Amino acid sequence: MSRTKIEAQESFIATLRGLNRRDGNYEAQVRAHCLGVLKRLSSAKYYRAGSNVPAYGLSIATKRTAVTRYRNAIREAFGDHHPALKYLKLKDADQDAIHSADRQRIATQHDARRPLDVDTHVDRARFVLENLGDCKPLEIAAALIAVTGRRPLEVLQDLTGHDFRPVED
Repeated sequence: MSRTKIEAQESFIATLRGLNRRDGNYEAQVRAHCLGVLKRLSSAKYYRAGSNVPAYGLSIATKRTAVTRYRNAIREAFGDHHPALKYLKLKDADQDAIHSADRQRIATQHDARRPLDVDTHVDRARFVLENLGDCKPLEIAAALIAVTGRRPLEVLQDLTGHDFRPVED
């Protein structure tokens, strides 16, 4: 029977507490337990959704989450300077893969912007500003933001108590 994540972490912490700090090979024992956790995460058996065939080894993101939980449990139990924190971390290759995937995801989000037809955008803003009486205040604010490059906060903070009307020369 598999243990829950919390039970596994509690068992790991209990094992670390049971080690004798005065023993000459305390740090070696801590390292061995940490490497055992990492090995279990790398060889864990799971089933993909809709499949009856087992797969082995969790995804890098899942390992990252699990390692973070273990590290947080260590910090909570022993503080920020326990030797287990030195050994219980992902391999550099795994961290590089995570960072690469994060950079790729961010680049994809930045490239997925909708194109803007500048002429139509400026024409609409000009129309709104020329016909202030027929437009709603938020349309006027949007037009001001569009043509001046001001942030929404800068434009909207001046809306309170003011009417948008053409200025008399």
